[in-house]
Amino acid sequence: DKTLGQHKTALTTRLTAAQNQIKQLQARLNNTGYVQNAPAHIVEETRTKLTEHTEVEARLRRELDTLN
Repeated sequence: DKTLGQHKTALTTRLTAAQNQIKQLQARLNNTGYVQNAPAHIVEETRTKLTEHTEVEARLRRELDTLN
């Protein structure tokens, strides 16, 4: 079904974007200079974003698994 295929493509695109964000946020948090020198609220915001993107990634994976 074309609509289903388009939906899968959109989900895959969103999944890739979430994974890229996760990698960037993890790299930032793995940088001790960032963690030590950035204001605490900024570091916490980065951790929160990482958690959010990880949850989005899991949801998108479940949805794609359901469609496959």
